[in-house]
Amino acid sequence: MSNQVYSNNNDPYWLSARGLDKISFNKLTDPPIGYLNKGIIYELTDGKLYFNGSELVTGASSIVAQSLATTTDPVDVASSPAPIAGMVLTTTSETTAVWGSSPPAPSLMTTSNPVDIYTSPSPTVGQVLTATSNTSAEWKNTTAGISPPTGTVGVDEIGVFANSGGTKLNSSYLQLKSYSPNGIVLSNALHTGTYTSSTMFGGNIGCAGANLNGVIVGQSSATGCPNLDKVIIVGNNNLLAGAGYMATGTIIIGNNCINNGSFAGGTYNTAVGNYNLNFLSTGFQNTTIGHLAGYTITTGNRNVMLGQGTGNGLNTGSDNIHVGCTDPISSSESGAIRIGSASQTSAYLAGVYNNTVNNGLSQTVCVDSNNKVYALPIGSATPIGEVYFDNFATPYTIPLTINVPVVLAPVTTLVSSANFTSPAAGQLKYTGSLTSYAQVSVSMSEVLFAGVNSIIEFYILKNALVVPGSHFRKQMPNATDFVSVSFNKVMQFIVNDIITVGCVNLSDGNDLTIGNLNISAIVGR
Repeated sequence: MSNQVYSNNNDPYWLSARGLDKISFNKLTDPPIGYLNKGIIYELTDGKLYFNGSELVTGASSIVAQSLATTTDPVDVASSPAPIAGMVLTTTSETTAVWGSSPPAPSLMTTSNPVDIYTSPSPTVGQVLTATSNTSAEWKNTTAGISPPTGTVGVDEIGVFANSGGTKLNSSYLQLKSYSPNGIVLSNALHTGTYTSSTMFGGNIGCAGANLNGVIVGQSSATGCPNLDKVIIVGNNNLLAGAGYMATGTIIIGNNCINNGSFAGGTYNTAVGNYNLNFLSTGFQNTTIGHLAGYTITTGNRNVMLGQGTGNGLNTGSDNIHVGCTDPISSSESGAIRIGSASQTSAYLAGVYNNTVNNGLSQTVCVDSNNKVYALPIGSATPIGEVYFDNFATPYTIPLTINVPVVLAPVTTLVSSANFTSPAAGQLKYTGSLTSYAQVSVSMSEVLFAGVNSIIEFYILKNALVVPGSHFRKQMPNATDFVSVSFNKVMQFIVNDIITVGCVNLSDGNDLTIGNLNISAIVGR
């Protein structure tokens, strides 16, 4: 038996050596049925070689290795047991392979580590693949969230249903529908209008009419308009039309803008913030940026409101520009520029200092106590006013009593660039709105009507009160000589201050005759 090799210790079939390089089986008439599952190789009398009942080589007397020509070198699989259902062919070297006794787990290459799904049973309809760890997943039934639709959707639509015990909730049904041309809407309250070149995502949005060239993202926006054109709305509860009006060119980014229900057709308005243009009715081309900006505007047009709460109280006014101004204003104010509020205590403006005017006329800019900025008329940069009396032919005579003050009141003429009037003879009144300092000058030519060496004291009065430091004394030589007197005083002016000149005879009761009197004031800036 030295030239015989048993294929199995209990197997009566063996291989026999034939010469130096051949072996052969004892040929059998019938296959060994009882041993077919034991890895038996045998040869039948038909001259064919079998393995577990399957032919290996036809018409050969020598064993030839079964192979898979999947590489440059054939891969030998002859040494592998016969596979069973579920096994996978696995390489053991570059030229050999075996059927694995337990197949490796299938995986999803969705992460840096494969996700194993082999342990999961095969899925059934409606199950979703659920991660059970960082590297494994299973097919599971859904208990909440998205479930398969139970209703039907139309052409070009995708239905997304909220699940509640397997029942579709109509109120949560989102319908994604494409429109031609160039329209797409995802909404749980899809309106039946047309959506040309429009994109809308959210609940209860759009209108039943024509939605043209618009973008709406949010909840409950633009629902009361019959048609929309060039509208961009991002946010919730915006543009709630009271009676159904077109809102062409409206741009809203925020929440609760133009949503009071009184909207009646204003176009090309822009609101960026929350509660902007809340009461808008027919106003158009308003631009508001900031929380509550333009909140009270109703029919005003072309207003620009920048900052929180700007335009406080404005209703019907138009063409205003407010930057950070929250001070209450008139409801009908128009054409005003307001920058800042009462909380600002200083202001800086670059590009002004040390820059001269290259050409043209210039005006002085002033600010009054209400922070109103205005320019003085050309030629009146410095307010100057004067009243004068000039009549030597018929001079002005005033009776004097010793130590009794009097006010000089000849019939005077007013000369003023601005901010001065003359309400009565000998009076110069300041009407400017600025509180400022001024230099008041007085000059006159007079003669003592009778007597010699009388001492006369002159002074300036403001609002009938003697101005401290304005006194000027003059001794009169004789009754026939004219004497000139001049003096001045710097004092503060506020609106409606009245300047006059008074005198008193300190030595006797002689009267005073005046042929010329000038009272002038120059207001500083």
